[in-house]
Amino acid sequence: MDSGPVLVDANPAGLRLVGLTTVAGVPLASLVENPATELESLFRIWSESPFPLPGRLAWKTGAATVPLELEAWCAAPAADAQAGVVIIRCKSLAENQRVESLRREVQARKQGEAELTDAVKARDEFIAIAAHELRNPLNVFHLSLQLLYRRFGKVEGIRDILNRSQFQLNRLNMLVERLLDVSRIRSGKYELHRETFDLNDLVQEVGLRFVEQYPNLKIELQTDGAVTGTWDRGRIDQAITNLLSNAVKYGQNKPIKVAVTTIRDEAVVSVTDQGIGLAPNDITRIFEQFERAAPNANNDGFGLGLWITRQIAQAHGGSVSAEGELGRGATFILRLPIDGQRSLEER
Repeated sequence: MDSGPVLVDANPAGLRLVGLTTVAGVPLASLVENPATELESLFRIWSESPFPLPGRLAWKTGAATVPLELEAWCAAPAADAQAGVVIIRCKSLAENQRVESLRREVQARKQGEAELTDAVKARDEFIAIAAHELRNPLNVFHLSLQLLYRRFGKVEGIRDILNRSQFQLNRLNMLVERLLDVSRIRSGKYELHRETFDLNDLVQEVGLRFVEQYPNLKIELQTDGAVTGTWDRGRIDQAITNLLSNAVKYGQNKPIKVAVTTIRDEAVVSVTDQGIGLAPNDITRIFEQFERAAPNANNDGFGLGLWITRQIAQAHGGSVSAEGELGRGATFILRLPIDGQRSLEER
């Protein structure tokens, strides 16, 4: 609310205050902090104009000085022997204090957002550099293992050691590639290299890799004729691998079913496990960065696999979703436009 009108004698010589000379019960003379010359100039302007003019004065409130917005206009023009009278209407002190508080809060948030943006950028740069640097020693380890396989791969005890080493090296390579993908996606450098191929062939290749890696795991593949489309083969391989890895991790060693079908103009790959399942509030959460289906479980990885899978699907104009119930398994569904070109806006 406004503090009400205040009548001020605008005599430049004495600046006498007349009429309603209090604001919230405080004498106006004790509130005005502006230098006398500044007040004199303001009063001259106000007393000569019949129209409301904006202004700004500093009002003393206890130990603080708060700037207040106001409107002032001439109530009686000045004459040679008589001072002009100016009416001043000020906004309430509380309102201005709230505005000032909000202004400071907005400024603090902008500064915080700028600092956070800089921190995220520095983090992404560090991840990209670290991942690239890790690639070189990993390549050396890979070449060394190949040489050891050639010389000692037929020795049973050594072959087992080499196989375990190769398994761990593959895991490290996968983690490094995921970190690189994060940096590529966030920097807008995530490119697709499209080619035309049968999705069934790719799913079979991925399934065979998992059977070799987990010989005791049963993976059932269901197909419905050739499903040929134009996609980035390497990225789709990565997406299906991520879905199968998730099914192995949370499937409790029970059979996994992978189905490839077409629905209208989409290719659909579904991966179904019989594991721990999903709570309703987990169905969207698990596709975010650094999230897992079971957050408290002691699992390997960074929680990036499903997030990267979603980025791959969206880059192709497709989508990935999940459904399931706690204790009754889960199904992850990857949808891709057959032509590989449709954008998200066309969905």
